[in-house]
Amino acid sequence: MKLETQEGMTNPEFIHLHSVRYGEVGWGFDAAGCLSLYWVEMVDKKNVIGVVFVRRGVGKVEEG
Repeated sequence: MKLETQEGMTNPEFIHLHSVRYGEVGWGFDAAGCLSLYWVEMVDKKNVIGVVFVRRGVGKVEEG
């Protein structure tokens, strides 16, 4: 499920402003275009929350 970008949020913590149901993955971009993924699952009857933040970078392709 795509998560709405919060106005002016340019850090990896913005994803914690959202929530998703068990078994779903939420994703969104912060104001700087960085990607975050957020999910919740049950493991051994305990809540497990996962968050991945991917910082935007510059890539370079060289032909050999």
